[in-house]
Amino acid sequence: VLDTTTPYPVLLWIFGIDAISETQRVKAIKAIESWLMRRMLCRLTTKNYNKIFLELLDELKSSDDARVGDTVVEFLQSREGESDYWPADDDLAGSMEEMQYWARINQRRLKMVFSAIERELRDTGYSETLEFTQDLEIEHILPQEWSHHWELPGKKPLEVERIERDEAKNKIGNLTILTDKLNPSVSNAAWEDKREGIQEHTVLRGNHHLVTNWPDEWNEDTIAERSRWLSEKASAIWASPDSSCW
Repeated sequence: VLDTTTPYPVLLWIFGIDAISETQRVKAIKAIESWLMRRMLCRLTTKNYNKIFLELLDELKSSDDARVGDTVVEFLQSREGESDYWPADDDLAGSMEEMQYWARINQRRLKMVFSAIERELRDTGYSETLEFTQDLEIEHILPQEWSHHWELPGKKPLEVERIERDEAKNKIGNLTILTDKLNPSVSNAAWEDKREGIQEHTVLRGNHHLVTNWPDEWNEDTIAERSRWLSEKASAIWASPDSSCW
């Protein structure tokens, strides 16, 4: 889904050495995935990925097979340039709260992020597992055509509020995943109707959290709150470079 083949030589090498333990192999893969996902969510450049992974491969070939995962983590932690640094939690939170994601990150990648967060929410030991067999779609909670049913708050000059709303509607906090049948049925509805439609039909924990935690209104402030919540979940899934898990 990330549409990058540049890590393949590293991954093939890691899987081709029998002496590498499962623990170290998993650590290496998790570190690479975190580095890639965090950079994607921060909308950072991919232009030097080929060079970076070739450098990592050279580093691995000269390192101890018993600590391959540790070598990958240390290598990625050491990168400091704009084209190769591993974003920390503050970087990730800032990007997910402030950046517009719709049309800037393709829908397949956005669906991958929401699906991963859904799995994280269900990973409690008490919940059933869930496989996404339907073709889910990205939905704007505050609609793209919001002017039909969503009044501006009227606390600032009209043009300022219109610009702020048009920016907020494309942030990740205003996006979710719905079935291809439910999505158009609630698409441009007012929040009360949309919330009831989602609450009645969805089985996703992420959507239940949405309608339960913000039952009364949906606006720029709640979009920011949900963006922060989503960034916290993403940080838990894709560990930061300074996480104790490494």
